Amino acid sequence: LLCWCYYFEIIMHITYVWLLLYYLTNNAAANEPHSTHFGQKDDVEDVEHMKKHLHGRVDTNSIDNPEMMRFYYFNLHDLNKDNRLDGLEIIKAITHYHKDDHNVEVRVPSDDELEAVVDGIMESDDFNRDGFVDFAEFMKRSSYQQSQFSFQNMPNFGWQKRPLFISGIFMLIFLLSLVTQTAISVRLAMTNVNNFAHGSVIIITGYFGEFIDRVVFNLLAGKDIVFHFNPRFKHNKVYRNSKINGTWGKEEFDSEFPFAKGSNFSLFIVCQRTGYRVFVDYKAKFFYEHRFLVPRVDKVTVDGDKNMTKLYDLLVY
Repeated sequence: LLCWCYYFEIIMHITYVWLLLYYLTNNAAANEPHSTHFGQKDDVEDVEHMKKHLHGRVDTNSIDNPEMMRFYYFNLHDLNKDNRLDGLEIIKAITHYHKDDHNVEVRVPSDDELEAVVDGIMESDDFNRDGFVDFAEFMKRSSYQQSQFSFQNMPNFGWQKRPLFISGIFMLIFLLSLVTQTAISVRLAMTNVNNFAHGSVIIITGYFGEFIDRVVFNLLAGKDIVFHFNPRFKHNKVYRNSKINGTWGKEEFDSEFPFAKGSNFSLFIVCQRTGYRVFVDYKAKFFYEHRFLVPRVDKVTVDGDKNMTKLYDLLVY
């Protein structure tokens, strides 16, 4: 009798998990994390994006020149119309994504925190060091970075169409993974990058679950990892490194760990002339010296446990 009770309990657990995953799988699309596309990888789609921002302000239908469209886009953020962007105007330009509805409470950064981010941008974009970014500097650095962001959707394995014994195998494997508590790292998001240069800014926002173990942010140049940024919650350390020609370099880490489980996060990676300045929740936390040529960066990826990391935005300017 005890044996049969034991088997019955196992069957009930498998049935429960099967129903739970069936529900989650068939509702994955409804719960897809929000993403904001701030541009695409060619001029045609870039123009279409800027038209949305300029709609109602200028006659965008008569403009088919990407350079002219960028001029109007620049002028849109030039609030006092002095043909140059100051720090406050740049702050407004790079943080307009906060207006998007993520259905979560987003902390509003302080002026000091945003000022630190803008200082990093000015260091690379303000070529004549006059404290402003004019249109020539804006175009020279391709400040409006083309990017294409895609979330990796939760796969639908079609369990409802499979024979029961096959579904049971999947459930058994899933239960074993729960027992061993093995977090499977998968590609959460990827963006293709064009014209990456000194002054480029990568903005990543999201949420870390209560049981997250690690997450990896990589800047890639072909098969090389130019900048590997790896928060590991188990060790309370953020590891930084580069992998060039298949070989890892010297790993960097320290006692600073600004991330927390069960909370939202914002990550700014500013490419400066000497290295990458990393801001966590608008506070400068890390600096990583360049080990590779900056212009060759062509992708930004995020890898981790998709059940423990939810991404809202991955933007490149």
